[in-house]
Amino acid sequence: MSKWYHKYKRRSEKLKELGFASYAQYLKSPHWQKIRKQRWDVSEKICNKCDRSIKELYQYELDDGGLHVHHRDYENLGQERLEELDLLCSTCHINEHDKRFDLRQYQKDRAEYEKLCIESC
Repeated sequence: MSKWYHKYKRRSEKLKELGFASYAQYLKSPHWQKIRKQRWDVSEKICNKCDRSIKELYQYELDDGGLHVHHRDYENLGQERLEELDLLCSTCHINEHDKRFDLRQYQKDRAEYEKLCIESC
């Protein structure tokens, strides 16, 4: 199975340990909102990948026009350190996830994982 499958599987396990039903629910939590604001407050308000400023982003981007706080990984989910979080524009954030996440591979890995679970039960 791919390393990304294991990362997302670990994220799901961490979310359950923390008492969250989903990642979306976690992103709405007071903890995440606080750490997200802290990361925002110490930033230079530029994308860590393409170096576009927030002023440029508001001028050109059609969605939220801003910067997203992005987890580099989920190892410390619930206890994130600021240096583990990036500020990315919408375009770079999407590209980062597309680069890391191959949906076809995930679906193949998921089917294999479920097959293993069924066989071992």
